[in-house]
Amino acid sequence: MEKAIKIVKKGHDDSNILYWLTLTYEQRLAELQKMREELNAIYYPDQQRFQRVCRVIKKSEKFNQFSKVPDSAVSDYLKKLSR
Repeated sequence: MEKAIKIVKKGHDDSNILYWLTLTYEQRLAELQKMREELNAIYYPDQQRFQRVCRVIKKSEKFNQFSKVPDSAVSDYLKKLSR
């Protein structure tokens, strides 16, 4: 078997772009997802997904008092919308 090396300038190798142009967009997305998963496995082996962080806090009564909208204000607003 004869070994051959082809030297090309960066950005002038058409074989890569021709390969991607032959694929449908579904195939391109599937390949892109595969590459993304491979890189994530290498660089972030322990992190597969986003972490969810929840914090439970107790609201004061004062906050609850001011955060409630009176029912009359809601009904007035709905009446204005229906006109």
